[in-house]
Amino acid sequence: MRTDPNRRSRSGRNRPSGRRREPLHLWRTASLDDIRHRDIERLARSLDRVELLGEPRWRAARSWDAAEAAGVALRHLSVHGAVGPGADVAMSAVLIHACGGCAASRAVVAHARRRLAPGRGHDVPTRTR
Repeated sequence: MRTDPNRRSRSGRNRPSGRRREPLHLWRTASLDDIRHRDIERLARSLDRVELLGEPRWRAARSWDAAEAAGVALRHLSVHGAVGPGADVAMSAVLIHACGGCAASRAVVAHARRRLAPGRGHDVPTRTR
């Protein structure tokens, strides 16, 4: 992976140049400090097109209710774990609130990141700020 030495994120690490980030993977692949407004906009558009099957509270969680988003994500993590497309969808709803400054959502993101299996290629710091 090539990086531009003159292009640095706020955390001081190089970001891959010319590589588009997958919105539903941001919660596990990017530091909260590195997520930009345009990333959140793309993420919101992605969430508008998906359903979390078997989750009756998903509509409220997707409709930007931080408490519902956290509840749905924590339930999903406890039943299905932190890896897989369902976790990406549920945690992406929480990520939007975390990036908006919601302390509870930041705690849920940190909790989920700690649950990621080590060695799976998800190089994400567990600190949220």
